[in-house]
Amino acid sequence: TGEEFVGMQQDEGGEIVDLLLFPTTSRTPLDGSSTVVGLYVDHDPETPERGLVAEMTGMTFGGEPRRMELVPEVGRMLIRYLPVEQNAPWDVTWQSRNSLPRAVEITLFPVAGDSLPLLLRYPIRVALGAVR
Repeated sequence: TGEEFVGMQQDEGGEIVDLLLFPTTSRTPLDGSSTVVGLYVDHDPETPERGLVAEMTGMTFGGEPRRMELVPEVGRMLIRYLPVEQNAPWDVTWQSRNSLPRAVEITLFPVAGDSLPLLLRYPIRVALGAVR
């Protein structure tokens, strides 16, 4: 669809927050053959979702995005990307129309006073690109 895999950091009121956008052709609750998924931590009091949220946007014109609360106990998320180049350090952003990082690492931190489920206290690493 021409959509990119993008990992970015945004300044929200003096706090740096991570956001990951990626296209998928996997089945989702939306109509259409492809969907863009946004992964972020929602602190907006105007939305019903809290914590780690996936927002899906279909390629159908005029379609409304659909948000799903994944882990409400998440207060902050740090995402790092491992470049394809050998011995390259992890990076905090990624944007490339032509390639994926070798891996993505997502570290979740709890909301103050709450605790994450045990397995989510560890960094989550997902291999994506080709390993050299």
